[in-house]
Parts: sequence; C-alpha cells; structure tokens
Amino acid sequence: MKEEEYTEEIINLLERWKEESVELKVIHERLSNTNYKKHIIYGSIALIIPIILTFTSQVVLDQDLNRYISGSGFLVVGVTNAMLSFLNFKSKSLSHEFASLSHNTIIDSIDSNFSRQDKYKIPADVMIAQTKNEIKNLKLYGPRIANTCLSDICFNIVVKK
Repeated sequence: MKEEEYTEEIINLLERWKEESVELKVIHERLSNTNYKKHIIYGSIALIIPIILTFTSQVVLDQDLNRYISGSGFLVVGVTNAMLSFLNFKSKSLSHEFASLSHNTIIDSIDSNFSRQDKYKIPADVMIAQTKNEIKNLKLYGPRIANTCLSDICFNIVVKK
C-alpha cells in the first residue's frame, strides 16, 4: 500500500491546525493562571481571617462588639470556603494547564514532522488522523472555553453541556 504524499492542501491544513493550537494554548495558559490566582487569593483569605479573629477576640474586650466581629469574619470565611469548594479554581487551573500542554504537543508534533526529511516523515494520512483525533479529544474532553477571539483567528469552540 502506497503512503499518501504531502500535498499543498494537506500542508495548509496542518499549518492551520497548528496556528489554532498556538492560539488555544495561549488561551488555556491564561485561564490556568487566572484560576490559580483566584485559588491563591481565596485560599489566603480563608487562612488569614481566622488568624486575625483569634487575635481580635483577645484584644477586644467588649463582648457585643467581639460577637459582631467574629460573626462577620466567620461569615466571610464561610463564603470564601464555599467559593473554593463549588467553583474549584485549583482543578480548573490544572485542567487548563493540561489542555495547554496538549496543544503544545500538537504544535511540536507538526513542527517535528515538517522538519524531517521526506523519507522519515510520518505518512500524510496518518499525520492527519493523529492530529485530528488529538484536536477532537481536546474539544470533547478538555476544559470549557467560551467563544473566544485572539488576534486574527476566532474560534467557536463547542462547549460541553
């Protein structure tokens, strides 16, 4: 069986997929960093407020004022912990980081194949099938991204329901 040759159309398709992966990699990196920062901020609040409340309960002698301060502080800590639990920023951060790394793998795979001599290249049909499956799996099972536009390329990503 003869291997499929790289035509101009196939090269352009792989280049387009590579450009899309570069853009999506940047989006996932940004979302990963944003979610990680949110995790650190809310986690710090949930950690620091009880420490502050411990000291204020010893310093403030007025029991009524102390009750309001403690109640308010524990309310803020409760809301913060609920946000950490339900919004799960850490998990979202890791998920987007994995998607970014996966897009980087697609980019490296295309680049390394194009840099090889013709006799060592992966056959075109195999390369298309592998790349298409990787992209499809990322869109189906990767973290959700809303409709996003960066630079000149716009993506309408199918979101999981």
